[in-house]
Amino acid sequence: MLGSEVCFGTFLDLYAGTGAVAFEALSRGAPDAVAVEKHPEALKCLRKSQEDLKAEALRIDAVDFRQFLTKHVGADVSVAFADPPFGDIPDDLLEAILPVVRPGGIVALQLPREHLDRWNDREGVKVRRYGASLLVVVRKPLDS
Repeated sequence: MLGSEVCFGTFLDLYAGTGAVAFEALSRGAPDAVAVEKHPEALKCLRKSQEDLKAEALRIDAVDFRQFLTKHVGADVSVAFADPPFGDIPDDLLEAILPVVRPGGIVALQLPREHLDRWNDREGVKVRRYGASLLVVVRKPLDS
């Protein structure tokens, strides 16, 4: 669904876990990627995969997603992906991410299906259903 969008700049993977999404973005042409993960076990796996794959274009930030976003307001992210734990989804997740995304860039959120009503029929929002999950995709307006 994100297609060639990943080729135009930094790919940001929030709640990166093992980093699979960031590695996929790199393999599809992202010039660089940032994986943000705070849990020690996931970080161990992420760093091992980075080493095994020789993924020099991946930067790992071992911080909470909010700490990262606060520190990087105005960054030039072309695509930001967030897959928060389904039991702990911040109400302002989209609003928190938008300040690091360039105008015209994309925010993609993987959320539980029960969040459909919040996103369905909103202007400028694309929603795809995948089993028990939703992929919510929002393009940041060019004039912001």
